[in-house]
Amino acid sequence: MEYFVKRGEDKFGPYSLADLQQYVQSGRVLPEELAQSEGMNEWVPVSQILGNIPAPALTTPATAAPVAQVPVPLPPNLHWALLLLLVILTRPYLGFFNWIWAFVLANWARKLSGNNKPLVLVAMYPAGFMPAILVGR
Repeated sequence: MEYFVKRGEDKFGPYSLADLQQYVQSGRVLPEELAQSEGMNEWVPVSQILGNIPAPALTTPATAAPVAQVPVPLPPNLHWALLLLLVILTRPYLGFFNWIWAFVLANWARKLSGNNKPLVLVAMYPAGFMPAILVGR
């Protein structure tokens, strides 16, 4: 028989009786939480369904050593008006500043994510447009 567990308005499951017992013993489901099976009309406490299963011993979790978090660097920052002006001024030169700024932001994203995917993707962008630019001239 399958059981559902209700926490507030959320409904979880279906769980077998063995799974429900294991979750109660591990403390993932509290005996006071409500449960219902397919044949039941009302929600009843899990403890009523399980009967005399020993309650989990309340143990304090072992304190782990704090994990050192590396601070995330702030993104490059330029005023939007200055960015717009530089993009407009370098537009006749194949949008030179736009490409440089994309590489600056991709380098920041690389530092943030820890891999080179952002930088590779941005490097592919101008490489795809170069043939079109050269043919168009």
